[in-house]
Amino acid sequence: MMDSGKEKLVIDWSAKKQMEQRGNRASKFIIRVNDTRKTFWDMFIIVIALWNCVCIPLQICFDPEQLDTAGVNALNNFIDLCFVADIIVCLRTTFYDSDTGDEVFNGKRTAMNYIRSSRFAIDVISTIPLDTLGFLITQKETPALQVFSLLKLVRITRITAIIGRLNTTSQTKNILKLG
Repeated sequence: MMDSGKEKLVIDWSAKKQMEQRGNRASKFIIRVNDTRKTFWDMFIIVIALWNCVCIPLQICFDPEQLDTAGVNALNNFIDLCFVADIIVCLRTTFYDSDTGDEVFNGKRTAMNYIRSSRFAIDVISTIPLDTLGFLITQKETPALQVFSLLKLVRITRITAIIGRLNTTSQTKNILKLG
């Protein structure tokens, strides 16, 4: 039998039945918290957050012509859309119930868990393009509006949480947190 390189979806029906008996019905489009694709997504979010940490202060302080091109503006808009998508991903990501230790697959519970967390407020505040909204309202580009761009830098606080979830030794995690 040849291996096509594709993963097979294996459903553990007994586990699904147990979840449903406990009222933890699996919802559609749920992302498991320890899924490798979720880890890659989180790493991508870190990379684009680091891009923001470099570019936003440069744009505010020095306003270089190289960062005021259509390509860079398109990239920044794409990054903002990725952070909106990340909020949606987080709304659909499982978590472990602190009382039972079980992974929660219920869509409403996963969404409410994220909304009640402090991370939701940080994600929403840092994703709303207040500088762009201010420009659209006032039709003027002022330095005061650019200061709102600094709120996007708060996204970098996610690095510690993502490093904590990595499947590696605690020594490696500590090295990553220092770097």
